[in-house]
Formats: sequence, structure tokens, C-alpha cells
Amino acid sequence: MCDVQPGGLEGPSRALAPPDLPAPTEAAETPEERTRDLTRGPLLRTVVSMGVPSAIGFSAQTAYTLVNLFWVGRLGTAALAGVTLFSALLYVLWSFNEMVGTGSVPIITRRLGEQDIPGATEAIYQTLFFKFAIALVVGVGGAMLAGPLVHQMNGRGEAAAQAVAYGRLASLTLPLLYCMVTVWTVLRSAGRAGAAMKLMMASVALNMALDPLFMLALGMGVRGAPVANAITNVIFLAAGLAYLQSGRAGFRLPVPPPRPWIRWGVIRRILRIGFPASVETMSRSFSLTWCVSRVALFGPAAVAAMGIAQRLLDLGAVVGVGFTLGTIPIVGQCLGARDVRRARRATHVAAAISVAVVLPVVVVEWLAAGAVVRLFDRAGHALEMGRVAVRLLAPVELLLATQLPLAAAFFGSGNTVPTMVIGVTFGAIGPVALTLLAQAFGISSAPVVWAAVLAAYSMELVAFVVWYRRGTWTRAKV
Repeated sequence: MCDVQPGGLEGPSRALAPPDLPAPTEAAETPEERTRDLTRGPLLRTVVSMGVPSAIGFSAQTAYTLVNLFWVGRLGTAALAGVTLFSALLYVLWSFNEMVGTGSVPIITRRLGEQDIPGATEAIYQTLFFKFAIALVVGVGGAMLAGPLVHQMNGRGEAAAQAVAYGRLASLTLPLLYCMVTVWTVLRSAGRAGAAMKLMMASVALNMALDPLFMLALGMGVRGAPVANAITNVIFLAAGLAYLQSGRAGFRLPVPPPRPWIRWGVIRRILRIGFPASVETMSRSFSLTWCVSRVALFGPAAVAAMGIAQRLLDLGAVVGVGFTLGTIPIVGQCLGARDVRRARRATHVAAAISVAVVLPVVVVEWLAAGAVVRLFDRAGHALEMGRVAVRLLAPVELLLATQLPLAAAFFGSGNTVPTMVIGVTFGAIGPVALTLLAQAFGISSAPVVWAAVLAAYSMELVAFVVWYRRGTWTRAKV
């Protein structure tokens, strides 16, 4: 997923800002460069102005994955199954981005809420440096181990070959992707969700244009997708950094960096907040990988069906993700300003809007499941399995639309341990345990795996709401 998170109820803390950094300049205080104050103004308008651009941006990203899947489907069922197999592994590799991103966002938003611009820019640069270093290690490792990992997921034959061909190049693009996502996160943290949306949509448009060029016209097959991604990431990482350096985000990102090296004191604070979220993300990723490997036992058509349903789930859930990412900076800044009531109300408003938008989408997907599957599987090999997969997994979108905006309270405050406990217990272990339980009673099929996911996420939402109402996130400190 994407970067998320801290706040606490203590007053402005200068202790986290390096004492030898220069004070904010007069340029940072001009109207065109002042960071947006999310602690004031009509709440509904604030939530919408932050959530809608974030949701649109991430909807465009998810629309890209669907278009990408459409072109992959032109290469055959084996290619569709292969990309689905390695995409599950990419979720695992992505969890390292979540660890750093989740830990950095609360610090950045808190510093911006306190008008501590040097502290914010310090956190931004440290996030970029550390993310690039981690992604380089993870990406090279993923490329080298692509073959054995796909084999462990029960990948066989042509589908396995396609998965490895796609995965090796996709892994090597991670350093650019990690850093590009950080730029978008920084813009939202500064209240510039609209700017982040425009950059995201432009990057998606370019990627959509490049995919068929490399995959089909130039004959690269599934390898063409990560090549198109790499070109897009380079262009828009540069564009995002230029935007931050221009001062239009509300502050100027200094060039060169005040300290162009990793500072472990800052990184430790980031990891303390981000590690629980990383554990949750990685656990979910391993769970998804396990589920895909179980479904693979029932053939490429079942894997392709799950890939289609998963991409649709991502499309529906992106509304919840968008409002979560848009609300996190509001929570962080409000807690920095000691306005707990506004922070809490912001999550409620975001959840209500998210559910209202996602509900009709889920209804349409459920009723027109067969027609939706045919868009991606022209040969019809995965039609029957795909119809079942879509109908079992579509309701998960509604569960996530409710839960994710509420999660902004935990991520915006830096209180990430509760989300880790609930996510690992229900979101990660739940589907595996329920699938194995069904198997113990002699019930084993791909739809059983999908039903287990739906049941586990239902239980997770109940547990999450109970913990949210306890209010521990309002007392978190960064």
C-alpha cells in the first residue's frame, strides 16, 4: 500500500529538530510558500479537499493496474497467471517501503504542524536516502531469487517462466518507485493533495501509453511492463523533487541536502513508528502469497481469476486508501495543535464518504461479475472461476472502505501497534487459519480460499472498531 502515520498530545517538540539546522527563512513564510493549516476551516471541506484528490490519484494508479492487466491478458492465460504470481511477491517486497514511509509521515506532518520546517526537511531527506538504500537491497535480492520464489508458490510451466521474466525486472525498479511514492506523500503531508494527484495521474497516463508500446509493439511481452514503469518513475521522481524544491509545496526542499548521508538518530525514530506497520504489511503480503499458492494448486485459470478479482478489489479499496492518506495529515496536524476532537471527527467524516462511494461499486461488480471477468479474459478460460472470485471478494472492498479511513487515526498519531496486532491476527493469519480449518474437514477448493479471506476481513473490521473506540491513539507521542 502506500505511506501512512504520528502525533501525540504533547506540545511542539523542538527536541526532534537538529539544533544546528538553520531556522526557517522569510521565503518559507510568504503566502505562496506557507504550508497549509489543516487544523482550521470547515471540516467537511478540509476532508474532501484532501481525500478526493488522494482517492482520484490512487484510483488512477489502480486503473493503470487494470489496463496493465488488460494488455497482459492479450499475451495469454499463462502470462496473466505469471504476473499474478509475482505480483503477490511484490507485495512482500513493498512492505519495506511501508516500514519507512509509515514512520516518516507522522514526523513530517507533526513538524509541519509545528511550523518546524528544518525538522520536516530533515525527515524528508532521511526518508529518501534510507528508502533508496533499502529498495536497492530488496530489489536486487528479489531479482536474484525470482526463480526459487516462484517455484515455492507452486508456479509451474509457462506461467512460472512468465512470472520470473516479469519479476526480475519489476524488482529492480523498486528504488525509483519507493522514492517517487515518498514525494507524493510529502505533498499530501503539506496539504498539497491536489498537486500529488496531478503528478500521479500524469504518471499513470504515461505508463498506460508505454505499456502496449513495450509489451506488444516492441515484442517484449511481460518484460515490457517493468521497463515502462522504470521510465515513468524516473521522469516523475524528477518532476516531484523539482516541485518540492520550487517552494510551491509550502516550503523549499534545500539543494543540496544539509546532510547528504543517513543519520541513524532520525532513522531510529522513523523505524520505531514504522516497524509495527511493516510487520503488518509483510504479514498480509505473506498471507496473500500463501493464498495465491494454494489457489495455484487448482490450475492457471484459478490463478488468473484471483488476479482479476484482486485488481478489482484494489480499485474499490482505493477510495478508502485515498481518504485515509488524505486524512492522516489532518490527524497529524490536529494532534500537533492539541485538537483531538477535530482529529476524531475527521476520521468519521472520511469513513462515511468512503462507504457511500464504494457501496454502489461493489453492487455493480457483484451483479455484473461475469461481464467484468470477460474484459480481462477474452478466451473465457477463467470465466466461471472469475465470476465466483469477484462475488466473494467484492464485499471486502466495503469492509476496507469502512476500516481504512478510521486507520488514519492510528497512522496519523504514530500509534501503529494496534493496527499491527489486529492486522496480523485477522488480516494475515485469519485467511490461512480458516482455509486450513476447512481443509481439515475435507473442504478444499479455490473458492474456499476466497471465502476465508472475506470471513477474516469481516472479523478484522469488528476488532478494529472496538480498538479505535478505546482512544489510545489520542495519547500517542512522537
